[in-house]
Amino acid sequence: MKKFVLGHRCKKLFLIEACFEEADGDIIMDEEETNHGDFKELPEISLHAILGAYASETMRVRGGIGHISTTVLVDSGSTHNFMSEVLAKKVGLQLENGGRFEVIVASGETLSSPVERFAPETAPASTEPSDGFKSKDVTIDRSKPITARIFLPDNPEPVGDLPVLVYFHGGAFCFGSTTWLGYHQFLGDLSVASQSIVFSVDYRLAPENRLPIAFDDCFASLEWLSHKANSDPWLERADLSRVFLSGDSCGGNIAHHVAIRTIQSKVCHVKIKGLLPVHPYFGTEKRTEREMTDGATGDVKLTDALWRLSLPEGSNRDYYGSNFEMAELSEVEWSEFPAVVVQVAGLDFLKERGVMYAEFLHKKGVKEVKLVEAEGESHVYHMIHPKSEATRVLQKQISEFIHSF
Repeated sequence: MKKFVLGHRCKKLFLIEACFEEADGDIIMDEEETNHGDFKELPEISLHAILGAYASETMRVRGGIGHISTTVLVDSGSTHNFMSEVLAKKVGLQLENGGRFEVIVASGETLSSPVERFAPETAPASTEPSDGFKSKDVTIDRSKPITARIFLPDNPEPVGDLPVLVYFHGGAFCFGSTTWLGYHQFLGDLSVASQSIVFSVDYRLAPENRLPIAFDDCFASLEWLSHKANSDPWLERADLSRVFLSGDSCGGNIAHHVAIRTIQSKVCHVKIKGLLPVHPYFGTEKRTEREMTDGATGDVKLTDALWRLSLPEGSNRDYYGSNFEMAELSEVEWSEFPAVVVQVAGLDFLKERGVMYAEFLHKKGVKEVKLVEAEGESHVYHMIHPKSEATRVLQKQISEFIHSF
């Protein structure tokens, strides 16, 4: 990350090192050789939103500086969280984007470490059918860059055009890619189940590219789609009068803001029929009831850190990109807002935010708003377990919504 420079002094440095699993499934840091007396505040950082880990693999972090063989996970301003390479392998993470930096920690010790983003296994696009679908990558804007992956069912319905599902991946605006294996499998299978063209966007990430850049990129992808539909053979059957916006976590947030821009711009030549935000990621300065409970401290610290990485400099969580109540739409514009199905997961820390979002849309007079809960499931389970029965149910629900128009 470009913010790191030689000689940078950070106020706190927490090392995620050796871990073991407790009976309840949490992974707890081994506290060997840790002196807690050096710390005024012990972190409790839940990493599942970043790592895409299943709830049973959520990590609670306790401790101080131990061994120094580390790779960077998150920079949250004055606090740098490090992860050991051993642990990275344990949870199946891979490194991408090379580079090194050096920091001087509070003790005066100098640490040199790679600057990396973590990513799970990726999948290449393939124009050869596999599992009933094929895929290809396209460039939307080479200068930024913005890219996308198109998924097509191998044997689509023989008659008529196909609806288009535009999908925005999650990752708190800081991580993620449509090339991740979980997304590739989920979206390819979804194109088959829904008999639709899935257009999944890779937008620029924070903190190098803070909001509203993700919104700009994803709206630009919609404009690209409207211009290329008549010239790209993969889009020749795209029905631009039946376009649906979807995404998980921050991708659900993006879908909301792209829908608003489409209503207000009046220049995008696609018809947004519906929104399908999955486990949407929003925030406010005011804490929710769940966020104020004792057990929520780690999740709150994590989401706060990620918002600091993605919001514009000087903004807080009441910025319009995080607080949906800050949207400036007229009564007439709210009446034009498309139908919405908000998907929440029963075990998701963000469930409360999704429920509040659905209630907000109801109050604004959006004509059709539905809330669907996947009981017993965790945040972005469909990406983590793309072949699970719960994921199949989600794909069926999305397909039924698409074909209700």
